[in-house]
Amino acid sequence: MKNLYVLTVIAGLSFGIWPLVMNRSGLHGNIASIVLATSTMLCVLPFSFGKLGALGQTNWWLAITAGIMSAIGITAFNSMLSRVNQVDVSTFLALMVLVQVSCPVIHQLIAGDGFSVVKGCGFALAAIAALLLIKG
Repeated sequence: MKNLYVLTVIAGLSFGIWPLVMNRSGLHGNIASIVLATSTMLCVLPFSFGKLGALGQTNWWLAITAGIMSAIGITAFNSMLSRVNQVDVSTFLALMVLVQVSCPVIHQLIAGDGFSVVKGCGFALAAIAALLLIKG
């Protein structure tokens, strides 16, 4: 289980840092998306060869839908990164993360975990944080 926490922290650090680096690269939205996707594919590909046997058990409609949603998100995100200045990039990144975090929380509520006061407070605090980030 500790390994899952380590992987989660590494993912969080990487997802938190790459946009800051890309913002300084000078690439525009769609080109930045292509560079990001190509770099990601080249780095991940060597680790994927041992897993090719699982492709037959894949729900391709869901995998393609996820890819389309990722493409829309990366394109919008990199377009934002190419337009925002280096001072405000952290605000927009934090706002995006707040919206992103709300998606699995809503999914968890719909999937049957139910609403609680603690989760309601979490949503309210996230909304307040988003407003403060936008107005600040």
